[in-house]
Amino acid sequence: MLPPIRVLIAKPGLDGHDRGAKVIALALRHAGFEVIYTGLHQTAEQIVEAALEEDVDAIGVSVLSGAHLTVARKIIEKLREEDPSLMAQAIISLGMLKDPASIEPLAEIASKRENFSDLMESQKEAVKALGIIGDGKAVPHLVKILFRKVWFGRKANDELRLLAALSLGMIGTPEALKAVREASSWAAGELQTACKRVLDGREKTT
Repeated sequence: MLPPIRVLIAKPGLDGHDRGAKVIALALRHAGFEVIYTGLHQTAEQIVEAALEEDVDAIGVSVLSGAHLTVARKIIEKLREEDPSLMAQAIISLGMLKDPASIEPLAEIASKRENFSDLMESQKEAVKALGIIGDGKAVPHLVKILFRKVWFGRKANDELRLLAALSLGMIGTPEALKAVREASSWAAGELQTACKRVLDGREKTT
């Protein structure tokens, strides 16, 4: 029998409204999850520290103030400092929310150039998350990645470009498909295959 999933529910900042967090915590417990509640007024550092100490599988953040993306960005950056794989998991969760407000912070992560190898997995997940959100506002960011050329770290960059093509296909707006079609005309290898697969898939559904 598999062990239960452990979830940390956190209340960051000065927000003192914790009813929603407690309801979610109770619902998760009733569903068989193990839940750790941090209490009020936690910093990003305290949340990450608690998550690592408790060895949780997921972090849930309850924010009523509207600063959830700012808080999420701080938590993700702190997770990156502790363990890049944890940052990638947090990005996946951010994408699954399908909130268009998440596009800018995800695009910022996807487009970073410094510490490229350390950020690679997180960048991949950010590009995929932009496709999962499925909002046209992500298209310009994905197009920049699709057409970006670098001399150093070329293989890693090609992986990001391939994922950008697939994410543009998931969004499927005329602007997104136009970029994929243009890339297909000059791309080679796996990128060209991915572009053609996107376009063929779209033609079959129209």
